[in-house]
Amino acid sequence: SDLRLLTHNLLICNVAKCVATVTKDNEGVPDTEKKMNFPLQIVVEEGGLSEREDDFNREFILNLLNKLDWQAFRSGAADIGYTVPDVQPADLTDDVLKNIHHALFELEVIRGKLVCRHCGREYTIEQGIPNMLLRE
Repeated sequence: SDLRLLTHNLLICNVAKCVATVTKDNEGVPDTEKKMNFPLQIVVEEGGLSEREDDFNREFILNLLNKLDWQAFRSGAADIGYTVPDVQPADLTDDVLKNIHHALFELEVIRGKLVCRHCGREYTIEQGIPNMLLRE
């Protein structure tokens, strides 16, 4: 399976100094507003982006929106040259949901890298698979 924006929305830099920057509230829950290791920047090599059709499911996309980090989605979309609104649209028409679906599921990064915006660590993407292993 190739790297899609949905997958990108879950990936973080695991370098020790980046993980240590994630602040926690009084109950030990990570404060997602202050993560330094997320989102990773997507750098697509020439010819490294592809498109494929995927079945649209309105209910699935609606449920997924509750779990999606919109700002990370927006950032990843911008990295690959796709524009999504600054904030999640309130009026979720089929056209709006189909555009979100297209960005999340039909655009695939085949070749490139993910780069941590905090430490600069690069994770290569080969044949659509990001290598997230650390060798430190």
